[in-house]
Amino acid sequence: MRVRLLNPVLVTIKSINPTTTRAEDPPGADTEGYDDDFREPVAYYDPADSERKVTTQTTTRQILAQVEVDREHLARYEPTGDFPEFDVVLVAHIRDLTRRGYMNADGSPVIQVGDRPTQAVSRKSGKVQATWADLVIDEWRHASWGLGDGRDLILFLCKKGQEPS
Repeated sequence: MRVRLLNPVLVTIKSINPTTTRAEDPPGADTEGYDDDFREPVAYYDPADSERKVTTQTTTRQILAQVEVDREHLARYEPTGDFPEFDVVLVAHIRDLTRRGYMNADGSPVIQVGDRPTQAVSRKSGKVQATWADLVIDEWRHASWGLGDGRDLILFLCKKGQEPS
């Protein structure tokens, strides 16, 4: 028996591919297209139109997840002044991720810190339930031992990050 997700939706997540993004050579200083320290593409200003640009190579994945606004977590930390910045929590079932090929052999998800959830779509109606321009996965962790062997769920803790160009 497994833990069930409540009102699951299809969440689209865009993963930056560091290898191909690193190969991009933005104009200007002698830099690579990907910054390993910040886990994000290198931004540059295009001299032709003076706009900030980012060149990225992404992989798009869809997962079945329960979307939670993490208000309880926020309420616990607020009185102490240690105010976390998590805005949304995506709860995904390990079996669903495994079936889609999104789990590594070591039990970690293919979806990692720095990946960007972009929208949530209803499975039943196909309507877009939410869109996010600046949400970034900041942390992931296993949760729930469930009712069977091993862990059942993975939490993807998301916060507002830098809006991609």
